[in-house]
Amino acid sequence: MGIRVYLDSTDDFRRVTKYLREAKVGFHTYSLPEERKLRVVIKGVPKESDVDRAKVDIRTQGYPVHAVRRLRHPRTRVPMDMVMVELDPTPEGKAIFNLKRVCGLSDLVIEPPRKSGVVAQCHNCQHFGHTANNCFAHPRCVKCTGDHGTTECTRPTDCADPPDCVNCNATGHPASYRGCAKALKTPARKSPAKSTLPKPAPVKFIPAPVPVINAWAKPQVAAQVTAPVIPVASRPIAQQLPASQTAPRLQVQPTPSVFAENKDDPFAQIANICSLLDRINRQELAVLSATATSGHERLRAISQHKTLVEALWAFTSQP
Repeated sequence: MGIRVYLDSTDDFRRVTKYLREAKVGFHTYSLPEERKLRVVIKGVPKESDVDRAKVDIRTQGYPVHAVRRLRHPRTRVPMDMVMVELDPTPEGKAIFNLKRVCGLSDLVIEPPRKSGVVAQCHNCQHFGHTANNCFAHPRCVKCTGDHGTTECTRPTDCADPPDCVNCNATGHPASYRGCAKALKTPARKSPAKSTLPKPAPVKFIPAPVPVINAWAKPQVAAQVTAPVIPVASRPIAQQLPASQTAPRLQVQPTPSVFAENKDDPFAQIANICSLLDRINRQELAVLSATATSGHERLRAISQHKTLVEALWAFTSQP
């Protein structure tokens, strides 16, 4: 277990860390808020591209870049078409989201890095909870328990012997193994706080009454007794008309002297025609004229109303 020290000001923090470095005392700390770098992920940079060339190109465009490194798949460690860029948290650095091209490449996607939720591990001392950027402890190897750093280890990569863990001194896994007994577990996510507001009363379900009449049912048509159908050609003329139109006709028999006396007076003849139209069944005449299918039937319709026909003929034949 170590000693945790809290300081009141930034100046005290700088003086203490300077003293510990000069005294060669192993410790680790964290970056000050004003010293933390702005990090962004640029997607669309092929893994064949050189990150140093990308760093120079971004810096040439006026962005305060400190480092550019290639991102790898977390499990397979295969390089991906993404790079991590570290910049100063200045207005110029925050304008990195407006970057359009890198080494002639366009269609880039620039976004802040996602938080993995995994506790960080230092690649210098192999402890958990901090990074190697702010670690000034004695370096330790991730593959064995020797008193040296990982880059100075003489253990071959294809060694058949199992690695040793410098954190728990066990054999069979490296110090980066997340299942190690000394590894810090990922903190469980806090569930959202429960609301203290009173819950509304449950609404009682009241079913609607069953309808008496089915709105979707087709109306029932009462059965009608129909008389046997008789062909139209074999019916009498009077039965070929609707029942409402077979009423007894009013026979108009004006005297022949009406036309003779008013032969030279057209206004009198018009009045005579109007009087005839008032006394005859005009609906019947229209039906007879419309339903007549032969010359015989049309002649019969004219003969039944010959008085009106004579009046119209006398009026239209005047010089």
